[in-house]
Amino acid sequence: MTRMERHTVKKPLFWKVYLVYLLVIALAFVGIFIYVRGIMTQYENNSPENYVVWLAKDASENSELGKYLEEHNFSDKRFGNAETRKADFYDTIKNAELKSIAAKGSYDSISPVYDVTADGKPFMTIGISEQGNTTKLGIMTLSDWKIDYCILRNGYFEDSIKLGEDGKLDYTIKLPENYTLMIDNEEANIESSGLAELAEFEYIYPFAKAPQAKVYELNDVEYEPYVTASRGGEDVLGFEKQTDGSYSVLPEFSPSIEAKELCDSVCNPLEIGKTWSKFMTDDVEGPSHGLNTVIAQCRILKGTNLYDMANKWAHNVDITFVSGHTITSWTNESVTNHIKYNDNLFSCDVSFDKNMNLARGAGKRTDEFRNRMFFGNVNGAWYLLDMMTLE
Repeated sequence: MTRMERHTVKKPLFWKVYLVYLLVIALAFVGIFIYVRGIMTQYENNSPENYVVWLAKDASENSELGKYLEEHNFSDKRFGNAETRKADFYDTIKNAELKSIAAKGSYDSISPVYDVTADGKPFMTIGISEQGNTTKLGIMTLSDWKIDYCILRNGYFEDSIKLGEDGKLDYTIKLPENYTLMIDNEEANIESSGLAELAEFEYIYPFAKAPQAKVYELNDVEYEPYVTASRGGEDVLGFEKQTDGSYSVLPEFSPSIEAKELCDSVCNPLEIGKTWSKFMTDDVEGPSHGLNTVIAQCRILKGTNLYDMANKWAHNVDITFVSGHTITSWTNESVTNHIKYNDNLFSCDVSFDKNMNLARGAGKRTDEFRNRMFFGNVNGAWYLLDMMTLE
């Protein structure tokens, strides 16, 4: 074999080795790229706002979020239908655009709270906390997040009370006695924990039996039920959050002929209203600006808030500064909306205008009277127990 022949034999082997070397380098670069890209993706998804969205997107019965919901939310069969709630959750996340936003008042970077929306509607509030962390590539810190709590939201029911929007899981609901509590469109299978007074009858309770509210306690709730009320089979909305944190529905009572007949048999609300109106402008004769006359003619019971109001007005210096005038006429008189609450309590709405000519040619003035009068039977006698100004 010549020197030339030996040279031509080695040349293909060099290029093979060289190509293998280049291939190994390329594969190494691809591996490093895939690894770094994976770390970058992990780092991006590891931010709390993205992590909670990933939890929702990845939700299944065997996922971290799915297991939590099975244990806490879907297992709660006290209110509504748990299986329907579960199906609705997975239907919501199936094809929706999911986004997250820091919950109102959440500023803790170690234990943040986020609201997750599906197509713009809130459907989940989730609190997570950092249990530890690991460093990748020497500069990227990845947190080990744990689910602290998750409240399923009912963003599609804007007319329901929001049992999760402030992070609380214990709620008190107050309904008038003639209302039925409904949860997730079904009659709530929970007992009332007691009765509470209604603000409308605050000054009546010490003297006569009056309607009250049934109190319901919803404790340890981790989902937001659709809560409504029903009266006579008709849905009633309009829950209002009270200063004590409870939710209540303003009572509605229906007028009746029976209530009007009762009213007509025991008093004349229009004349009572006129006497009170004259008292307010110092037009009742007698000692103390006619106080005793007003108490007698208006059937005011001693000890009531109305009695205290009349007594204070009669002895207040302001009554002596009422402008001189002459009552010329009473117009727009009406007595309507007679409501019977029980055999010993009813109300009616009294309206009229008191027209006056002011002294020394100062012109004319009209005082409007728009009040709801509450009459109660106390020890066999009927009294005006309270008056409430109508808007």
